[in-house]
Amino acid sequence: MQAFAAHLKEKLQDERFRKLYKKERQLAELSLQLVVARDKSGRSQKEVAHQAEVTQQQLSKLENGISCNVTTLLKVCNALGLKLELSDLPKFRIAPNRSSLFPGTNPEKLNQLNDQLETKAFARESST
Repeated sequence: MQAFAAHLKEKLQDERFRKLYKKERQLAELSLQLVVARDKSGRSQKEVAHQAEVTQQQLSKLENGISCNVTTLLKVCNALGLKLELSDLPKFRIAPNRSSLFPGTNPEKLNQLNDQLETKAFARESST
């Protein structure tokens, strides 16, 4: 992992790469929050998609960081009890409307997922 971190640090010196990386990172963070919220709710993709009135395929794409339209994102957030909050770039987040859906989430597991998402984003950018 040390070699990857050093390589990423070097690649982030390139402005074009940095911009693309930030975009992919944002998509990955959004996707991860949706997956964690759905897992915490104990519902399947099919169940959440039905409640959100979207297809399971649309939800899957959203959870995998594939772009979607804003309406789909809002429907899924509503079905999961999440509120979309925008802030100054480059940060945005989805925050729970009610008490947090994330207590009890293993921080180490989230760190591992973040590492996996970073690797996935890096691999996508390297192939273009």
